Amino acid sequence: MDGSKIIQHLMIEEDKDAVYVGEQLGMHPQSIRNKIVRNSWTLEKFQEMLKVFDAELVVLTKDGKVFK
Repeated sequence: MDGSKIIQHLMIEEDKDAVYVGEQLGMHPQSIRNKIVRNSWTLEKFQEMLKVFDAELVVLTKDGKVFK
């Protein structure tokens, strides 16, 4: 699953739109929509976006190690 699909899923689950997310991040709603459509995320911006939804990025290795 790519970053945009994850963000879209969180937006649907939390019933939030690009206006809300933009307000939280100090960005224009159109900039949020553009990032989603283009799937153009830096790791830093993706992590900021996850914080809006009280979520975090976790890496799980095949041998069960977890990195946050």
